[in-house]
Amino acid sequence: MIRNVVACLLAGGEGKRLFPLIAQRAKPAVRFGGSYRLIDFPLSNCVNSDIRKILILSQYKAHSLEPHLRVDWSFLRPELGDYLASIPPQQLGRIRYQGTADAVYHNLPSLDRAAPAYVLILASDHVYRMDYRRLFRFHLEQGADVTVATFPVQRHRAHQFGIVTEDGRGNIVSFLEKPKHIGALPGGISSMPASMGIYLFTYDILRQVLLEDSRRSSMHDFGGDILPSMVGDYRVAAYPFVEGIDQEPAYWRDVGTTDAYWEAHMDLVGPHPRFRLEHPDWPLHTASANRQSSAVFAPGNFDNGKEWRGAHPLITKGRTIREGLSIVRFCRRGSTWMRRPKCWSQSCSMGCGSDGAPRFDARSSTREPRFRPGLGSATNRPTIASGFR
Repeated sequence: MIRNVVACLLAGGEGKRLFPLIAQRAKPAVRFGGSYRLIDFPLSNCVNSDIRKILILSQYKAHSLEPHLRVDWSFLRPELGDYLASIPPQQLGRIRYQGTADAVYHNLPSLDRAAPAYVLILASDHVYRMDYRRLFRFHLEQGADVTVATFPVQRHRAHQFGIVTEDGRGNIVSFLEKPKHIGALPGGISSMPASMGIYLFTYDILRQVLLEDSRRSSMHDFGGDILPSMVGDYRVAAYPFVEGIDQEPAYWRDVGTTDAYWEAHMDLVGPHPRFRLEHPDWPLHTASANRQSSAVFAPGNFDNGKEWRGAHPLITKGRTIREGLSIVRFCRRGSTWMRRPKCWSQSCSMGCGSDGAPRFDARSSTREPRFRPGLGSATNRPTIASGFR
């Protein structure tokens, strides 16, 4: 029955709060964890949940996303009814979509041709691992017209999200999109359920409310217009996201700002990170050449005073540098990193100088990382080294 679901990924936001990361690319195409892109998270969740009919509603800088989708996500099987289609507004004869609901409204003809029983609306700038089949079962059990996935957020951050109030039986009785005044929220609680921007609609209902919204003067937004107007007139349910894959604690982060983007990367750091990119039962798909190619270093790992001396050690893809090992100099040849007393070339891609000593700046905007010994001891922030390609 999950085959009767079509996923619509909203990938058209301009993402100004992520500048300068979005200066040359669409927000869903921004890299995360070195090797992945933000859109890989909802796409991987779809494929792993056996949802293989996917529409991507792109808009700003859509050209920066197309190569990744065309090459790295080409493994879906059209002969089995699978597809992944990217539809910018220009393809529909429009300059831009007016809002999230407007994007789906103008793609109703594509949905009508697919004839789904249910439509799953997803954002493309969130980092999380979710089995959408659980959301689907909850939707059926509740007999809902639309189900909103929720995640608890701290009260002081409530103004950044759509805040929902439930009746204790899984039904939403109010939906406030990014409330400006905390006083309008229930008192005496430190956290409250917020919309994750994940909506599962019964398709007939979705079509009806989108047609009604198109005739109204509004922002044509799911959180600002569609969902608040449905509360009371339709069965609107709240699915609490409390458990990840294999009973791991649920993790979800909206990385729509540079601060959130940095904090999400810090959640990858340490011997017991809050979130791991790799999971044996829930693979995170991306370009096959890049998979599992990120290296995460905690503070203190770069310590010049405790240099490990070995005979030309190798660091290859998929390997972990354990506590106590210090990396001083290394250069790249192909997909392998080799520790050498001195680089072979004065024009090494690692940015080596005339002395052959690699220099590193993890925050560099260049495509290839540059290594400088002692970075970890010079700052109290962990270092994420990306670009192991």
